[in-house]
Amino acid sequence: MTIHHRQSGFSMIELMISVAMGLFMVAAILVAYVSAAQNFRVQEAMSEVQEDGRYASIQLLHDIRQSGFGRDQGEPKVLGYNRVRADINNLHQFAKQVSGDAAFRPTLAFNRLRSPVVYMPVEGERGAAYYLATGANGRLSLYRNGDGNGSSELIEGVEGLVFEFGLDSDSDNIVDVYKFQAQMNGVDWRRAQSIRFYLLLSSSSTNVVDMPQVLAAPFNGVNTADRRLYRVFVGTAGIRNATAML
Repeated sequence: MTIHHRQSGFSMIELMISVAMGLFMVAAILVAYVSAAQNFRVQEAMSEVQEDGRYASIQLLHDIRQSGFGRDQGEPKVLGYNRVRADINNLHQFAKQVSGDAAFRPTLAFNRLRSPVVYMPVEGERGAAYYLATGANGRLSLYRNGDGNGSSELIEGVEGLVFEFGLDSDSDNIVDVYKFQAQMNGVDWRRAQSIRFYLLLSSSSTNVVDMPQVLAAPFNGVNTADRRLYRVFVGTAGIRNATAML
């Protein structure tokens, strides 16, 4: 007598359910991975921008507080120059006069400048000039000149640099109004008591954030379509010898 053993296995429905559950688990793992990777990119970009912004702010605040050291009360403690060749030539002449160094040129080649220049003089020394220029990697960078070693690229990825100047309009050593650099005239520079700066930094990586950021003034015109992480840093300090109440 022949005994037949019935063989059993997965039915088509059971197999489809198993495959579907497996695909669901794989999809859940992929979503978690992508989310974790994106969070890591954002945190990495935030750390990068935060570190660069802190370093630049510390350097700027230090130079602002030293600006005008050794200069008389009636002399300008800070001066701004537009990105035109005549203004830059005037800056060179003024820097030579203040520093006493006939060879001192506080800015790099004119064709690399991408912003106006703000010069913070120190009597008998080189002072410091700040501006934006195309950096070594092709991105906009914050530059500082004044150490006697030529141009110094502080940080790259600085998409904007804006200065405001606190003015004492009634000679009471109190800031009455702030003006942007483009609004300043010859008399205003002698009334400057404090300096406020706005720095716009961006991450080195693109496609970090989900959507382009909407920036507030004074950077509301900046194109953020590359979806880098952007952050604004603001600082204010009184000018040396101006004795302003901020």
